[in-house]
Amino acid sequence: MKRMFWVIIMLIIFSCNHGQKTKIISKWDNGKKKVVNTYDNIQDSLTYTREFFFENGKLGTYGKMLNGEREGNWHFYYENGNKKHEAFFSKGHYINKRIHWYENGKLQLEEFFDGQCEGDCCDGKNIYYLENGLIEQEVFIKNGITKYTLYDYDKKGEFILITNYVDTIKEGGYKEIWKNGGKKVEGSYKNGKQDGKWTWWDNKGKLRYIQYYKDGEYLDDKVSN
Repeated sequence: MKRMFWVIIMLIIFSCNHGQKTKIISKWDNGKKKVVNTYDNIQDSLTYTREFFFENGKLGTYGKMLNGEREGNWHFYYENGNKKHEAFFSKGHYINKRIHWYENGKLQLEEFFDGQCEGDCCDGKNIYYLENGLIEQEVFIKNGITKYTLYDYDKKGEFILITNYVDTIKEGGYKEIWKNGGKKVEGSYKNGKQDGKWTWWDNKGKLRYIQYYKDGEYLDDKVSN
């Protein structure tokens, strides 16, 4: 009987020493909690769930620390409660994707990573959105080279222009669209200069004329009757 008693006591002690424990790391001046760590095993001080709270008591950040580094899915919020960022980590590095929202809750930016990301400029694809939900630009980053496609719209939100760049220089396809959705201009740039075949149409879809360029210099044209 005594042996069973001590077995139970030891189990209780072991459970208390290794069970989950929540610890308030810091507080705001008003007494509300600011940073809270919840340990799955109190013997492991480097592995825990971390929470940051705003002074108004709303959650600001939530995520897991593993061996002292961010791991898994982390959530970040605005003070109004709307989600601000969502990111995925492996051993403290960004992986997979990172998503950002405007304070009003609308999608702002999606980042898709090729492998691990160790900073703010990582290989992969970024899609930027205007607050009305339209795509503003798509950015492709590889080995320090940035290529991006810029979309322009009129005041009604209708698509009218698409331009491609490498870093800050126009490169690749260029397109303008009439408000009715028909083609207006189509051509391409090389090293920031018009190059190759450029075509113009009227707002009824009829070919107006074609011009040819090389390194920004006009070569020849073809006018439609």
